[in-house]
Formats: sequence, C-alpha cells, structure tokens
Amino acid sequence: MYAGQAGELAEQMARLRAKEAAARDAFRSAVERYVPGPVLAGLGLAARPPHCVVSVPPADAGLAAVTPDDLRRAPPAQQVCQPLFVLI
Repeated sequence: MYAGQAGELAEQMARLRAKEAAARDAFRSAVERYVPGPVLAGLGLAARPPHCVVSVPPADAGLAAVTPDDLRRAPPAQQVCQPLFVLI
C-alpha cells in the first residue's frame, strides 16, 4: 500500500514537473525578446525544472528490535512525553 502511494506521488510530481516546464517555456518565449538571456538564467527560467525522486525504503530497514517484553517494561506515555511549554 505504501509503495503504491509512493508510485502515485511520483506520477503526480512528474505531471507537475511537465506542467511547470510548459509554463516556463511559454513565459520564456513570450519575454525572451525583451529580457536578456542572462537575466532569464539568473531567475532560473532557462533551466529545466528539477526531477523529484520518490523512493520507499525496505519495510524492515532501520527498525529497532523491540520485543513485547520491552513494551511491557516501558513507562506510560504521559511520563515519557512532557510538554515543551505551558500556556498560561
């Protein structure tokens, strides 16, 4: 399920990148006779939009080895999670 959602996100990001590239091309073609190339490059409009890489690590990568006994010995959440500030 998580990997499927990551795949959908990658597809959405690819569509957004294509849309952004088209918008940049349209803008550049409309203003390139009025704005010098170095100015367009300085605004980042001469370059293609960056690619977004979406990856999912393996399901068991980086997980702590926690046993049911560890969970039984753990203090209650209210003792572990103290508020950072108190509103008055």
